[in-house]
Amino acid sequence: MAETGTSTVYNGTAGRSTPGRFRGLYAMHGAHGGLPWSELAKPAIDLARDGFLATHAYRHYAGFGLNKLRANPISRIVYLD
Repeated sequence: MAETGTSTVYNGTAGRSTPGRFRGLYAMHGAHGGLPWSELAKPAIDLARDGFLATHAYRHYAGFGLNKLRANPISRIVYLD
């Protein structure tokens, strides 16, 4: 975690997600959604399973976190090995 003056920046999963986020999205979808959940989630599942081509800009910005990924044994296995 790093202080940036008026806000706090979190590294790791705390900076990317909120506990229960997908459970909440699923509940809202159940109450208000029109598409089947499997159809709604399919594009994200396909990208997660099959990957995607990284643009130059993506590679540039992803490089900022490379040392953190290398420093964490689990992250290194999941994302780099």
